[in-house]
Amino acid sequence: LVKDHSVPINEIFDLFDRTNINRKHVEHTLLEYYRLGVITKDEDENLNNEGLRSKMPEKWDSVFARYEKIGLINYKN
Repeated sequence: LVKDHSVPINEIFDLFDRTNINRKHVEHTLLEYYRLGVITKDEDENLNNEGLRSKMPEKWDSVFARYEKIGLINYKN
């Protein structure tokens, strides 16, 4: 099994407004986008094969968009 961030950390970091970063902004962003999951090594390999190891699909609208893209889950949050 592999511990995985549903939204990769570098993607979360890119969501921060660096001109107006403050505790409340960081807290809101982390509460909105920081999710941990446990996936199998095969599922992790599928993410890597789709080029989603450390990035989200284009025009994503769910913290689980990477998993949806590889067919791991198919619901909207």
